[in-house]
Amino acid sequence: MKERAFLAGPNPYPVHSFLELRKVMGRAYVVCRPCRRFVPLGRWLDARDTRKSTFSCSVCGGDGDVVLEDPAKEGLQHDPRPNPIRHQMAALRLRALRALNDPVGHKAAARETLPQRNKPYLERMPRFRLKPMPFRTFGELPALGLALSIYCPACYTAVPREIDGRLAPHRWGHVRFTCSQTRYNGYLCGSWGHLHLDPVEPISADEPFVSMECGRCPTPWFAERIQLGRPPWSLAPIDAGKERYRCPGCGGQVRMTFHGRPSKGGRSGGHCLGPEQTAEPRF
Repeated sequence: MKERAFLAGPNPYPVHSFLELRKVMGRAYVVCRPCRRFVPLGRWLDARDTRKSTFSCSVCGGDGDVVLEDPAKEGLQHDPRPNPIRHQMAALRLRALRALNDPVGHKAAARETLPQRNKPYLERMPRFRLKPMPFRTFGELPALGLALSIYCPACYTAVPREIDGRLAPHRWGHVRFTCSQTRYNGYLCGSWGHLHLDPVEPISADEPFVSMECGRCPTPWFAERIQLGRPPWSLAPIDAGKERYRCPGCGGQVRMTFHGRPSKGGRSGGHCLGPEQTAEPRF
């Protein structure tokens, strides 16, 4: 005689549900080993996910285990109560887990011993209105009181660059500079330089300052010790809470980092997430 061959088809039950567990594995039970009690799993749990559902004892508050073998064979007693009340310790544990996973109270309730996983979401960058910067070409920098230097990211050196008639008509960020220094091994560096802007006059020690940068331009650039309340930036004012500058090279948004008041050396200050909030706004 030939054995009958059964063809396995698609799963007709929801994956990882208690309905699939009962239909595939048979009857299942929830047992409490310390209390030696058990209850069978009924149809009211069919729609729940077995990976996210946990159980606790209503008498001792301990964890309940899901088993497939009949616990009565081990001497455990069946609990006949239809609607038992949750144990106080289990309820306290649930409230503590809920407070840890959702301090504000906007998420779904946490499961016992299975706190919700905080999935990282991609936060969108805030959108600002873009305004043109006070310059567009290299030739406009000297009249605005801005000094240009070329920084080499390989040699870690910055060399001042005079703006002559050959460089003046070119658009900002569209001219590449190559480092011509000799490295320690005797070879020419040849790295592409970055544009660095710095005000000619020293900054005021009573006002916070801003650093700007744009890495999308053909030649990346950054500017330091910028005080928006002083020229040339006061000629093209912006509301720091709602507006940003438009890069004259690529047309994108200029990244701005707000700092606190400069130190005695006039070079650094504490970082701020946004404009400094005072009684009288400085920006």
